[in-house]
Amino acid sequence: MSSVIEDLKSGNFTPTLHAQERMSEREISFDDIVHAGKTCKNSVKNLDNTWEIDGFDCDGKRLIVICVRYQKTLIITLFRKSRRRK
Repeated sequence: MSSVIEDLKSGNFTPTLHAQERMSEREISFDDIVHAGKTCKNSVKNLDNTWEIDGFDCDGKRLIVICVRYQKTLIITLFRKSRRRK
């Protein structure tokens, strides 16, 4: 798990085409993903070996990043939660 979060913090990840489309439509930037890694409050490894990283974007909005690590970290999808950080 730490390698996935470290990859997010350092910007060492690649968004899939699906994730790039979601980033565009949801106005989520590369920097938002990095910030979510840096502010990760919870991470869960799912049964399908994906990781669900729960952090905050640059504006303090909760951001969930779903990723998988093979040889490198791939961002599969991402979305915002409505609650803001206090």
